Order: sequence, then C-alpha cells, then structure tokens
Amino acid sequence: MSKKTFITISFLLSSGLLFSQITFQGFIKDTLVPYQRTNTADIDNNGTDDLIIGTIDWDSSDFFPEATKRNMEIYLQSEDGYFVLHQIFKYDSLADVLTIDVVDLNNDNIVELILGYSNKVGIFFQDSLHQFKKHFEYEVYASVKYVSIADINNDSLNDILVSDWAHQEFTILYQKSDGSFNPHKIIPEINGGLYEPELVDINNDGRMDIIYLANLFWDAPIYVLLNDPIHGITNKSIGILKEFKLLDFRSYEVGYVNSDSLIDIVATSGGNTGSVGNNKPQINIFYQEANKTLKFEHKTIDAFDVPAEIKIIDMNEDNINDLIIDHNGWRTVSVYEQSTSENFSDITKLWNYTGNYTSDYDWAFGDFNNDCKTDIFIPALGSIMFYMNTTDFSCNTSGSNEINNDFKDNELAINIYPNPAYDKLFVTLPEVSFKNITIDFYNNLGVLVENNKLNENINEINVANFPSGIYHYIVRLKNRIITNGRIIKI
Repeated sequence: MSKKTFITISFLLSSGLLFSQITFQGFIKDTLVPYQRTNTADIDNNGTDDLIIGTIDWDSSDFFPEATKRNMEIYLQSEDGYFVLHQIFKYDSLADVLTIDVVDLNNDNIVELILGYSNKVGIFFQDSLHQFKKHFEYEVYASVKYVSIADINNDSLNDILVSDWAHQEFTILYQKSDGSFNPHKIIPEINGGLYEPELVDINNDGRMDIIYLANLFWDAPIYVLLNDPIHGITNKSIGILKEFKLLDFRSYEVGYVNSDSLIDIVATSGGNTGSVGNNKPQINIFYQEANKTLKFEHKTIDAFDVPAEIKIIDMNEDNINDLIIDHNGWRTVSVYEQSTSENFSDITKLWNYTGNYTSDYDWAFGDFNNDCKTDIFIPALGSIMFYMNTTDFSCNTSGSNEINNDFKDNELAINIYPNPAYDKLFVTLPEVSFKNITIDFYNNLGVLVENNKLNENINEINVANFPSGIYHYIVRLKNRIITNGRIIKI
C-alpha cells in the first residue's frame, strides 16, 4: 500500500524577509524492483514528460526476483497526467546500467536512448510504436562511468563524450552524417578519475569544452579541456579553481546561477553538521567574472549534513534558478531558493525519502502530472518516490497538483492474491458497481498476454498457462488506471 506524506517547505532570508513559499506533496510506493537509474524526456512527442527507469542487480542479491534485474522500463505520460507502462526490455545480462541519457541524436525530432553499462555505450532507436531497440554499441577499454552529449565540432550533429574512468581517458564518438560514429581518444594531462564530465561552453566562444572533476588534487579538483577552433579539444588540463583550495570536494554542477549569461559552477563540500574548517558542510558558488577568461568569484552557503549531488533548476517558474541538494547517506533532499536580489535562503527545512537506500541512486526532474510545475522523482531499491511541486504560482494548465498515474494506488481497496501465484489468481473489489473494470497482464517485454473483465466482488483468474516469470498488471475503470503492480508466476 502506498504511503502518502504532505510536505511544506518555507524559506527565510537572513534579514527576516519571507521568500515565496515552495511546497511539495510526497508519494512513496514500495515495489519488488531494484530501481537505481532514471531520466525523463518526451518520448512520444505528445508534450508531456515521460519516465525512463533502469534496474540493477544489486550485489547479486536474491531479495529481488531475477526477472526484475537489468531492465529498462519506459512509462509514457498522457496529456491528462497518467503514466502507463509502455515497454520493458533487457539492456544487458551481465552489467548494471550506470548512465541514462535521452536526446535527439540525429535531428529527426525523435529522441534516442543512450545507455552506459560495463565497458559499453548502447544507442537505442525508437520504432513507429515508440519501442526502443538497440541500434549501435561501442566498447571502451575498461568501464563507462559517465556520458555527456552535445555537438562538439559544430557540424549540427550531436556527439557523445564517454569517460573511461578506470583507464583515465575520454573517448569522443563524433557522429557522421550517415549516423555512424568515429571514435577519438583523449588522455588529459591531469586525470585522477575523470569524474562527472560535462560538455559546456565555459569560455563563451561558441564551442563546447570539457569540464571534469579530478580527484587527485583536492585543492584544485575541477579542470577544463578547451575546444580550440583549429585543433579541437586538446589534452591540456586547465585548473580553473586553483586559488580557492577547496578540500573534501563532493560534487558539482555547471549552469546559469545568476542573470549575466555566463556559465557558473556550484559545488558541494564538507562533512557532517558541526564540522569546522575545511570539513564544514557548505555549498560553493563560483560566479564567472565578465571580461575575464575563466576567472570566478567565490561565495559559500552553509549546508546540512554531507551535501552531495547538486542541481541548478528553477523550481517556482520565476525565471531565477534555485539549488537542489541531496545529502548522501541521510535520505534527505533540500531546496535553496534564490531571490530576485540573487540571495539564497541559508536555512531550509528538509524532507526524508524512504525505501531500501543506496548511496548511488539517481533523480529526475520534470512535470510528472502535467500541471506545468517541475517535480522530482527518485528511484530506490524496492521503492519509488515522487515529490510533486504544489507551489502556488500562476500556471496555464489543465492538470492538477495530484499525481494520477501508474505509481499511485487509488482509493479503491483492490486486493490481488496470492503472490507468487501458481495456477489461480484472485482479485477482490470493494462493494461498488463492477461495470467496465478490467485487468491487463503484461510480460517482461511489455507485451499484453491477457485481458480480463472483473465482474464480481471476488474474481478468479486462471494463470496456469502463464510461463513462469514476472508480470505487470494494470486495473482500469473504463479507460482510467486505478492501480497497478507486479505478480510472480511460479
């Protein structure tokens, strides 16, 4: 049964002036699935954000059914804010997915799926039914840890940057006009892990550069490989934050923090609350200075315990970016709202997410109930978490602040048992009219295997002919999804 939590987060300036209030409504649902990676995009071009979720084989655990491991699950959102499971497919049988990117690679207005797993980068194209199928696979020397995608050589085709962190080298897959890729390797002068590489025009010259985190030198962890107009990206590593000598560096993000149209950098550092000196938990904002190549002004904000992943995003549609922080190991996320005077709240209230925790989880940002507000989705081992944005601001929408989709249990008390099932499955309904209620069963490939009408208070379904495995079920009232889940057929 889903748990429902209501969360209100308010922000105060140090001067005592009240920011506009950002609020969220949280929904948690337990699953039998080891989720870990996620991303969002409009897959079927209907103007709504869809979800892509990847599962892993968590420490080769027997806690989760084998059929749920190393799958990609595709959920499409309808225009009225409902999610429906659209496709399940195995991306690999031997390695866990580490990266999920969704982008229009070949400029055909249809997004492709780019996955990193083991030492491979897999590219999956859509067919006419929006089903993903593997089109291309490229192997690096050791292991794919990070992927970034942009047009690097200004030929109007997206290229793929791959960080082979174990072998300390970058591979750029330059896309050719025929859709194939030409690999080019770069070994930076300073590597130290090549963590979290991003393709961004850091010096505002119209060409994508590589920025990355090197873990060898704690006093100068962020480096840039500039994209030369003649020679392209070189291996000369430029330490752009050397003078700040930050220690206990954790994660960073590049983007527009203020309104000067120059790329800035935000980074997290420090340990637990109460730590002092270089171990003090804080958010570091590096504002790029105008008319000074790769020079930055440093500002800090006190943070909660162990700030880790950080995101630059506008959460309340005021055209001013805010900061979202994950606190590694504490199952906690915090929001720092930016005011029109470019000040951030220095105290935030936090909210907890639950489930089987892994410190290496992912998150996705998008409009997950079609009300034009940015929401947060977090997959975990055995659960999923939505934070629906309920902030009060003007927004043209036909949606609502509720989440109405495959992930939320309906108020109707529907019970499906036994699970696992051998030959019979029973579905009990509340004392309501039983007209137009159906249950559909889908196999692990997302193919519909059976449809049944539910006409009684207790409905018996024969599953004896189902092959053993995991099946996804969807219960609908007319065409509206009222609950869904999984059963195991033994």
